[in-house]
Amino acid sequence: MVGRRWDTDVTEPIRFEQADWKEMLRGRARTQGQQRNGDWIDYFTFPKDFYLGKLPELVIGRVHWDQWLVWKALAMGAPVVDASEAVMAVHQNHDYGYHPAGKMGVWTDAMSQRNFRLAGGRWHLRTIDDATRLLGPHGIRVNPDRTRRAARRFFRTAKDAVWMTAMDWTRPLRSAVGLRREGNAENPRKERQ
Repeated sequence: MVGRRWDTDVTEPIRFEQADWKEMLRGRARTQGQQRNGDWIDYFTFPKDFYLGKLPELVIGRVHWDQWLVWKALAMGAPVVDASEAVMAVHQNHDYGYHPAGKMGVWTDAMSQRNFRLAGGRWHLRTIDDATRLLGPHGIRVNPDRTRRAARRFFRTAKDAVWMTAMDWTRPLRSAVGLRREGNAENPRKERQ
């Protein structure tokens, strides 16, 4: 089970002694927060020992480890349930001051690149949108959009793979004729036009 989170500013201590603290927090998330898309996976529920002996040495807190967990569950034939309609997971907004390069460093540093390699690359990454089932107020149902989203992701991933391979192959030639520039801060492998 996975689900989308609600990014919410929580700037004052939550008063857990108040009986209605949960309702107040949920209300703040609904009115002031933002529910993220299926790429932002912050909670998982799975059977004990489900990933035992199967999990690469991925770094938690960087990218790709969460998307690998979804891929692996699907690859093992397990149902993946998106509980976003039934579970409101409030995520406290925070900065990335713990990383010297901030948020961009968390996405592009050596540990994130290592996670990408250990996960098996772009073909072994899935999101909440790939869930086989949806859990809502009326129970569990089949995810009707899964096939369409999977096809769109497949073609986008294939296109990106072809593009990056072409960029790698032509890099020496582009450098020799002065067409190559340094990668941008958002994606160090992506070259500026």
